[in-house]
Amino acid sequence: MPATIFDLLAAGADEAPAIEALDRPALAYAALREHVRATVAALNRLGVGRGDRVGIVLSNGPDMATAFLAVASAAVAARSIPPTSAKSSSSISATSTRRR
Repeated sequence: MPATIFDLLAAGADEAPAIEALDRPALAYAALREHVRATVAALNRLGVGRGDRVGIVLSNGPDMATAFLAVASAAVAARSIPPTSAKSSSSISATSTRRR
C-alpha cells in the first residue's frame, strides 16, 4: 500500500491516464508526477514548506486536483478558495495563511 502521495503517483504507469476531464486530453502519470515535483520545488523556493498553509484559487476540475496533490505532497495544508469568492475572502485568506 502506498505510504505517500509520491508513492501513489509512482505506482501509475508513465503513459496511463492519471487525471481525466471531458474538455481536455487526459494527463498521464508521468506528466502529473513532473507537475507535482515542479510545484513542490516552486513552493519551496518561495519559502513554503511543511506546516505552512496555502490557498488555492481554482475552479473544481483537473487543475484544482493537480494543485491539491502538489500542495499536499509538500506537507502543506491547502484551502480551496473558489474563484468567485476569492475577492471577498482574500483578506481572510491573506491573514489566515500569512501570505508571502
